[in-house]
Amino acid sequence: MPFQDSDPERRNLMITSLGFILFFLAGGKLNEDSLKLPMLNIEFCRPEVIAVFTWIALFWFVYRYWLKHSFEFVDSFSRELSDKKYIAKAMKDAPNIDTLPIVPDREKGLHIDRLYWKWNGMYAYCKYATSVDRNSNYRISNITSHVRSKDVECKFGTILGWKTALAITGDCMFSQPSFSDYFVPYILFATAVISGIVSLVF
Repeated sequence: MPFQDSDPERRNLMITSLGFILFFLAGGKLNEDSLKLPMLNIEFCRPEVIAVFTWIALFWFVYRYWLKHSFEFVDSFSRELSDKKYIAKAMKDAPNIDTLPIVPDREKGLHIDRLYWKWNGMYAYCKYATSVDRNSNYRISNITSHVRSKDVECKFGTILGWKTALAITGDCMFSQPSFSDYFVPYILFATAVISGIVSLVF
């Protein structure tokens, strides 16, 4: 079955990493004198040069992958984190969190618009609504108008806040695609490098 991935940077990194992992775990080694490719009738008298170039290629692929996807991951994960079900959980827990002055079921007041992480914790951007739409269950579905000057940024700073933030983030990591799509190639790369080091040392 062919390896299918529409993203060339991720595909190159994953295939190369898997090749390294397979080579080292299967006990592969280069002949010190020469490397022959019978099918192409080619013989390399300095196989160590090929080894150096393959390692360079592996690190080049991980650099290219990081260059293209590092900011994309932040954007896509933030969008997933701001899914309605996570906002609903944050709104539900808000009355018990001192740093979130939310009024979950009122027409007028602060409502969470999106969730995101900074270096020191999770934050909620809250819009001050003046009118809202409600669904058939009479729950708020979206904000129809708000006062921008009264919008605030709130941090999940208390113990309960951190508990809610970690619960939401953990669920998002394992139930949404962006986290695994981004980190699996890095995990394979790290496994390839560790396999090479272990093979060299032992």
